[in-house]
Amino acid sequence: MPPNHGARVSFVLATLLVFMGSCGVFHGVADLEGVHFSTRATEQVAPDQAELAEQMVEIQRTLYNEPNRRPLAAANIVVSVLLVLGGLFLLARRPTALWLVKQAILANVVWIALKLGSWLYNTHLHSARLSDLLGGSAQGGGDMQWMIVSMIVASLINLGAHLFIAWRVSRKDIRAFLSGT
Repeated sequence: MPPNHGARVSFVLATLLVFMGSCGVFHGVADLEGVHFSTRATEQVAPDQAELAEQMVEIQRTLYNEPNRRPLAAANIVVSVLLVLGGLFLLARRPTALWLVKQAILANVVWIALKLGSWLYNTHLHSARLSDLLGGSAQGGGDMQWMIVSMIVASLINLGAHLFIAWRVSRKDIRAFLSGT
C-alpha cells in the first residue's frame, strides 16, 4: 500500500460521513417542520388526471402523518450531527475519531430500525385506507406489498451504507493514519 493510502481513504470516508450526516439533518429538519400537502399539485395536472393526483396526495398524507414522525425527526437530527462530527474528527486526525464514528453509526443503525418499524406500523394501522386509495382489494393488495417492500429495501440500503463505513473505518490503514504511523 502507498504510504498515504490511509489518508486518502480517511478523506473519502470523512466526506461520506459528512455527506450522509448532512442529508440526515436536512431530512430531519424537513420532517420536523412538516410537509403540507396542498391542492396546488392537483391544479397543475390535466383534468382527466385530477382524481389520480388527489389520490396520490391523500396516500402521501396518510403515510406521512405518522404519530412518531416528529420524535424520529428530532432523533434523526441528533444522530446525523454525530455522523458529521465523526467525519470532522476523522479529518482532524483526532484519536477519538474511531470511537465517535462507531458510536454515531450504532446510533444511526438504531434510528434506521426504529424508523422502519414506525413506517411499517403506520402502514399497518392505515392498511384499509391505503388499500382503498390504491384501488381496492386485488390490485391494492399488490401495491401495498410493493410499498412495504420498498420501505424495507430503502432501510436495508441505508443500513448497508452505514455498516460499510463502520467496517471500513475499523481497518488497519485508518488506525495507522490516525496514530500518525
